[in-house]
Amino acid sequence: MGRNKTIIYLMAFLVFISIASAASITGTVQDQDGAPLPAVISVVGTQTGTQADSQGKFSISSSTLRSGSHQIEVSMISYKTKTVTASTLRPTIVTLEINPIEIPETEVTV
Repeated sequence: MGRNKTIIYLMAFLVFISIASAASITGTVQDQDGAPLPAVISVVGTQTGTQADSQGKFSISSSTLRSGSHQIEVSMISYKTKTVTASTLRPTIVTLEINPIEIPETEVTV
């Protein structure tokens, strides 16, 4: 009976450690003028991601994230996609640049 109790406590401890070791990446996405952008953010090399809210703020939490630095990719229509290093220790501010789109010239004759 004592051995079974020890195994149960050990398993509970391991589950607690795996949950407690999960980290999160937080930050803000903005344009060159500082206006917030509701961009899509994903952790490179994983299927983990989120979308920033209307204030440009985002938070990615996952049991697969560990404390430290991670590469995140930030994208939004009409803006250049940007990959930056984000830390779980402090918020990240990402500034996206407008992606100019060339519109073909159209000639109108009357």
